[in-house]
Amino acid sequence: MNQGSNQMTKGKTEQGELIKYEAKKYLRYWFWFLLSIFIALAFAFLYLRYTPRLFTSNAKIQILNKSKGIELPSSAFIFNRSTINLENEIEILKSLQISERVADNLDLTMTFYEVGNVRTTEINQFPFNLVKTVSNYSIYSHQSFKIVVASEGFEIYKGSSEQPILFPNFSSYKKNHDLPFEIQASSLASIKENKGRTFILKFTPVTDAARRIKSGIGVSVLGKSSDLLTLSYTSENIAKSEIILNELIDVFNLDGIKDRQEISERTIEFIDDRFALLAGELDSIEGGK
Repeated sequence: MNQGSNQMTKGKTEQGELIKYEAKKYLRYWFWFLLSIFIALAFAFLYLRYTPRLFTSNAKIQILNKSKGIELPSSAFIFNRSTINLENEIEILKSLQISERVADNLDLTMTFYEVGNVRTTEINQFPFNLVKTVSNYSIYSHQSFKIVVASEGFEIYKGSSEQPILFPNFSSYKKNHDLPFEIQASSLASIKENKGRTFILKFTPVTDAARRIKSGIGVSVLGKSSDLLTLSYTSENIAKSEIILNELIDVFNLDGIKDRQEISERTIEFIDDRFALLAGELDSIEGGK
């Protein structure tokens, strides 16, 4: 009994010594383990902080059939043609033509960014008064302008040029230039708040802006037998996503109204032609009598 107990105790001791030996073999590299953990946490922090965050805005619209006797809905809903075909409506919503109208209406040929220490992020509102002096459809290529808010005024760089165009007193209206926009500070407070910051202004052709909108649109049917469509739009700016989604619904709504107006006009023309033909035939019959 004692011999078995001694052997068990001896086995536990040897096992403990083996564990200590293995632990000591790795503990001498504790510095590298700690350094690896620190580097991993640092990379995770930088990734979460500087990776662009995407926001998705959602909306629901109802495709109404006017043959059911439903009154014209508000702008939050979509008018249907003579019969409901959800697949056709989805294709129209995701068409480049609709996206192009949205881009033109919202002036999305201009995009503003702020240059950060690590990442350049898109912003929804530019802190100064900027007026575009060219039309959307006159922009045929991508253009980029770097706007530096310096101590004495704006420094604007065209494309990759290293020679800035200087605008003292934070206004471009009193100086001749070939920029496609005018820029001016609205107040001393806006100058003070933004001094030292750098912004990027990008001009994009309407078609390219429309393709960007089209790629961010998602449309799906809510249920198998439903007349509801779920719309979504994904971008880095949640406010901009909501604006684009609302404008998309409005544009599609107006497109439906225009289609029905054209159908009504053609119907009225057809009826008028038939009335004129019948009237002529009646006059001919009366004359014969």
